Amino acid sequence: MPAWSPDGTKIAFQSRRDGNLEIYMMDADGSNQTNVSRSPSDDARPAWSPDGKFLVFAGTTPDEPLNYDIHVIRVDGSDRRRLTDDPGVDTDPAWSPDGSRIVFASDRDRKSYEIYAMTPDGGDLRNLTNHPGSDVKPVWSPDGRRIAFAANRPAKIDLPAIYVMNADGSQQKLLTGSNTFDDEPAWSPDSRRVAFQSERDGNYEIYVANARVDENESGRTAAGRAISLAVLPFTTVGAAGGDAQYLGVGLADLLTNKLGQLKQINCRTSGAVRRYLGSPQSPLQAGRELGVEYILTGAVERSSDQRVLTSLELTDVAAGRVLWAEKFNENAADIFSLQNAISDRIVRALSLQLTNDERERLTKRYTDNGEAHQLYLAGRYHWGKRTPDGLRLAISNFEQAIAKDARFALAYSGLADCHALLNWYMEPPPPDAFARAEQAALRAVELDDTLAEAHVSRAFVTFHYKRDWRAAEQRFRRAIAINPNYATAHHWYAFTLSAAGRHDEAIAEARRAQEIDPRSAVITTALANVFYHARRFDESVEQCMKALELDPGSIAAHVVLRWVYERQGRADAALAAYEKERAFAGETPTTRAKLAHVLAASGRRDEARKVLGELLAKRKQQWVTPYEIAVI
Repeated sequence: MPAWSPDGTKIAFQSRRDGNLEIYMMDADGSNQTNVSRSPSDDARPAWSPDGKFLVFAGTTPDEPLNYDIHVIRVDGSDRRRLTDDPGVDTDPAWSPDGSRIVFASDRDRKSYEIYAMTPDGGDLRNLTNHPGSDVKPVWSPDGRRIAFAANRPAKIDLPAIYVMNADGSQQKLLTGSNTFDDEPAWSPDSRRVAFQSERDGNYEIYVANARVDENESGRTAAGRAISLAVLPFTTVGAAGGDAQYLGVGLADLLTNKLGQLKQINCRTSGAVRRYLGSPQSPLQAGRELGVEYILTGAVERSSDQRVLTSLELTDVAAGRVLWAEKFNENAADIFSLQNAISDRIVRALSLQLTNDERERLTKRYTDNGEAHQLYLAGRYHWGKRTPDGLRLAISNFEQAIAKDARFALAYSGLADCHALLNWYMEPPPPDAFARAEQAALRAVELDDTLAEAHVSRAFVTFHYKRDWRAAEQRFRRAIAINPNYATAHHWYAFTLSAAGRHDEAIAEARRAQEIDPRSAVITTALANVFYHARRFDESVEQCMKALELDPGSIAAHVVLRWVYERQGRADAALAAYEKERAFAGETPTTRAKLAHVLAASGRRDEARKVLGELLAKRKQQWVTPYEIAVI
């Protein structure tokens, strides 16, 4: 069972040379053969972590010599940890290319082997296959989107075939199958083919199968896996810039939300693509930066006769060509018809097979009032700026939309999100901000219980305002059940779990948000925040650095860095992080209070007291948050 290290310099393998199965490692030329696991029990089937620092394997213990569980160990033989502990047999581990998940086969249900997935610390265990037949030997595609495995389906036959499925266990498809013995799948580096051994000619030979199930003329997978897509903000022709761009940006946001509800599409969030508004970069450049397969770009123009002219292009990033292009001419008062028409064309261009429920979601109308809908688009545009002025303008837009249509649930959800975020973006925050947010969120859910955004708005208020963690969790889970690809739901749910001390679950949810939106500095910082509260400081710093690569001006990333350095007693580093935070946030009573906090945490008590005295003296003239005073 040899396994090559990611950098190609080492080979791990199993051997009985010491009397029992153990994990060994050697240089790629066969030299320096060493025993890594050094255990009196059996250890087998090693697999590497993507960073080459750990090995995961199936191992037993002296107390349970027949009970294989999944273990992980550093390549130097230290820090051995048992990730699973079940009376069944856990075996065949494989680490995902991004390092976030480990899949393995287990017969823990006492019926047959199935494929399971978990985080590298053993948390967030999920059953991916759940089939009466035996599913074994899972292997990740190099792009991390799919898993191939061997399975004998139907059950009670001894002739396995090769199957592929999405990384979340969906769209399980038979790849081979000829009433022969097909086994040991292995992916090609481009994730397009799977090699395997087969006895179909009477003896074992090596075969290769195309892993793109149900291909069509465009070369796209009809049902094999989730497709990654980004809808860039559409240009509003004739707009002088600034707020006049809301029509194109808003239409792109709505399409992102619509398409993101389909299980076969992973859409980058609106926040991740907002920076491309007015950017000179080509769709291909943007697609490569965002790490997606397809980019949808467009231009919107409002004509003098109250019609909206829209020109769109769907670009295949890997092929470097336009896959589909079309022009639409719709009444300005009926933007939803335009949105539905575009969504339908994209689904057809990608040859996606939708369920009846997905088709209903794709064509669902949220209001019949065109003016209300356009006001909603403007509100979401201003909300996305995350500034006090932007939030105030968004509130006005949403209130006007509600005045046009009092049953417009999306507008109430937007209104709730704006009032809630005022608590972070205004100094001082309005005293009734959370109460107003709660009122709007309740109305949104009352009007449309099938709206994921509404449940997330209510869950956010329930957590931060009511402090009812259990109820907040139920509402976040309800939103995720409606739309599993809504990154904000996983992002904010992670904070709820973190506050409850359920750190492994919180990390898993934050990672899921990051999987959906890997280019979001906000979500990457959220993961750093969760790691901080879990006291996993090195991993928190690592995520902060990733966030700052994505957005060097991320104030939140500098804040979390400062927290970590203070906890670690690294006074100089904490002060340096504070200075960068202040440079972006500006000089305010709050940033001044944070300086006193850094000084106090660094043991510079006299300097901290001096700043504190200044702040207390100014409280009659300026608002200073009591919380920061207490922290100092």
